[in-house]
Amino acid sequence: WLYRTDVDSFIANIDESLILKWENNQVIPLRYRYRLSGFLIKDREQSIDFDWDAGVATGKDEGEPFKLELREGALDPLGFQLPLSQDIKSGKRDVTYQVIDGDDYDEDRFAVLDQEPMKTNRGSITTLKAEKVRDKGSKRETLMWFAPDEEFLLVRLLQTEPDGSRYELRLNRSDLGG
Repeated sequence: WLYRTDVDSFIANIDESLILKWENNQVIPLRYRYRLSGFLIKDREQSIDFDWDAGVATGKDEGEPFKLELREGALDPLGFQLPLSQDIKSGKRDVTYQVIDGDDYDEDRFAVLDQEPMKTNRGSITTLKAEKVRDKGSKRETLMWFAPDEEFLLVRLLQTEPDGSRYELRLNRSDLGG
């Protein structure tokens, strides 16, 4: 399967993709790619290749190569969204994932906060709002909204950086197919 996010804006473009296998209701990442480019911002790239037979992930982060031993259930910076939406769909309200970030793992924890209506160009929809749980004192905040009536698809993401700048993504279009 291919899971992909494309962001086209006046300031920045993001191309992020994951080739994955879906086995036993689990994401098995195979190839992750990320590219950020834009106006007055530094281009960034990241790649991760997962070799599950050899038990290693290799890639580049900011031009620096890395090799990392794979852990069971390891995920990439995009692919965690798929099990997160499925876990929320199954009723879980607090989950943790092992996500490769650069040459190490982050233990990313997410908690569902509440149900919230959201206005879209198709009218108002019901969403479940989740937050990436961070250490106390962290000034970064990540909020995500999932739509139960649309197979718990991620329909909005809002990130607030420590300097107060905010980045918001709203789903414009989704294509589902094999």
